[in-house]
Amino acid sequence: AATAIVNVSGVNFKDMANFNAGADVNQHVLWNFADASRLDFQRFWHGSILAPDAFVTNSTPLEGALIAGSFKGGGELHNFAFLGALPAAGVPEPATLGILAIGLAGLVHARAARARRATASKALRHKA
Repeated sequence: AATAIVNVSGVNFKDMANFNAGADVNQHVLWNFADASRLDFQRFWHGSILAPDAFVTNSTPLEGALIAGSFKGGGELHNFAFLGALPAAGVPEPATLGILAIGLAGLVHARAARARRATASKALRHKA
């Protein structure tokens, strides 16, 4: 099964909808609550939950792994291991490297030009 990463914005989240799914969703969907400070699951929820800074509560089953700042369980937590593939992080894009190279070349050129001006100025003082 393919991996799905769902980025959810907002500080607070309260789930009131019920949806049904199978083990593939439970093990291959990652709900990323990057900015959340509080999550409240009141209906059946499928997929792994990533909310490292959030206080999470539930009153019904959570079907997947849970990573949270803190957790107060009022419902079941069925720990389905996340089996999805996550993208690699920290690899610079080719365009970024090109921009860096242009910037470094500009600094080298500016330094060389400054050295030439200093040498020319020194030569003029010696002639006078």
